[in-house]
Amino acid sequence: MPKKPQRKAQPRDILSLASIAKLKDHILITHLKKHFGPAKRQWQRELPYLQEAHRRYSQPGRRMPLPGKPFWGGFCKQQLGVDVRTVQRWFAETEGRTPKKHQRDKYTVVDIAHLEQVARAAQELADADPDNPEYEPIRRAIAQKPSGLFVREGRVDVLHNKYHEGNKADGKHYILTPKAMREELQQRYPGIVDICPYPRLKGYDALKALWYKINYANIPFGTTIDEKTGKKIGPTVWAKKGIIEQEKGNSTLYTFPVDCFLYLLIKAGAVITPRGPVNWVAIEDGSSGPSGRNIVDIFLPGKEVV
Repeated sequence: MPKKPQRKAQPRDILSLASIAKLKDHILITHLKKHFGPAKRQWQRELPYLQEAHRRYSQPGRRMPLPGKPFWGGFCKQQLGVDVRTVQRWFAETEGRTPKKHQRDKYTVVDIAHLEQVARAAQELADADPDNPEYEPIRRAIAQKPSGLFVREGRVDVLHNKYHEGNKADGKHYILTPKAMREELQQRYPGIVDICPYPRLKGYDALKALWYKINYANIPFGTTIDEKTGKKIGPTVWAKKGIIEQEKGNSTLYTFPVDCFLYLLIKAGAVITPRGPVNWVAIEDGSSGPSGRNIVDIFLPGKEVV
């Protein structure tokens, strides 16, 4: 009886990491493409091959030897059908550690605004029925919160507005313009009007009041709360108001703190040009996305050398 031809060893038959490390690039990649995918999630069995590929190609800027030469993250997504973070989680589980949390696990500004909206609705519900014991957990949670936004009797309780708590060291605000600075501004801009006067008249809202030909806006250096609507008011709101006044032919001088880095460049004569969101490119996998903040070009010209 003739003997059966001996089967040639396949990559799957190689179980040791040392043996897998000897595989050529195209054999290792072909094996991963064949045995991975959205419908083939037996990653524990293929983990040694994945670990070897990770060792070879996950370095920043290292491309895969494939048509188009994708980065490691792109290879996992396009060829294996899994996200690179899923691969990182698999490695972490086998090593008995917890992978780093993704940035999205943290609350964003939108998340916080939504939570505040829910909290206000819950508080209004509890205040409308003060004798209902079912709302006691809401009232207890509100009483335990150290600071933040609370609506009481249809208005915001400013005592719990972080901005009104002042400086953490001594509770002061340090927000009034020094007399010498006011006089200097009046000389430089004749007719300039302070649209954020102190003391503020009852009911006066600078964002709704009429502005003048030349305005001085010594705006709050932090986020405040609208006492009627409960909405946050930050520097962006004041900037938009100034732009509206600009269309009317009115000028506005803002005074606001900036980082030392930016202050030194401006003082040295830097020219700042707005650029907007930029799709920065990751060196690991070539992926890109719009920047979270708007970008500016800061050009510091060289001085003429005599």
